[in-house]
Amino acid sequence: MAGFTEIDRQLFPLEDIASIKKLFKQQLEGTTEPDLAWLSIIVGAVENSLTCNRTVTVQNKENNVEGCGKIPAVEYHIAQALYAKFHALIKGSVDLTQFGTGKYATRELVKKVSDVVWNSLTRSYYKDRAHLQSLYSYLTGNKLDCFGVAFAVVAGCQVLGYDDVHLALSEDHAWVVFGEGGRQTAEVTWHGMIILFYGAI
Repeated sequence: MAGFTEIDRQLFPLEDIASIKKLFKQQLEGTTEPDLAWLSIIVGAVENSLTCNRTVTVQNKENNVEGCGKIPAVEYHIAQALYAKFHALIKGSVDLTQFGTGKYATRELVKKVSDVVWNSLTRSYYKDRAHLQSLYSYLTGNKLDCFGVAFAVVAGCQVLGYDDVHLALSEDHAWVVFGEGGRQTAEVTWHGMIILFYGAI
């Protein structure tokens, strides 16, 4: 997993669309898998600041030049603290010695990560509300929609060193694929997780 690099850090504070694009480009063009937790926290912080601050959104629409639009600054220390919080939650809740030392994630491991995410969510909120898909929403308010839960499970498995776990999408639904060749699938958007098996995808 790429994680945040010193080159990423030099882009902070992120104050415009151009700096966000540079950060994503560095992650996507690296030699390892992009760090999903890191990117989701950044995107969520930007989304949150834009949707919570109507004045900034209106000003950006009036002065919209791609790559130049100003956004409320995303500070490095805040993003890094949320990133560390996610890592601590996942690593502190999942004992990898219980799941063997295989190269690929197992059903039991995916279920454990799913349980960690589900058990840390706030119970009293409307899960289909907008803006609950990022790890920023999860780490600052313990809220995720169904897509966000699936994404958090994939990011959590990545934190544990399993890069075979990926997000699968179909229209308005998300689930997790894992194992050699992505042959196993897991429905993680309902608590209690149903494991489904399909052929190689």
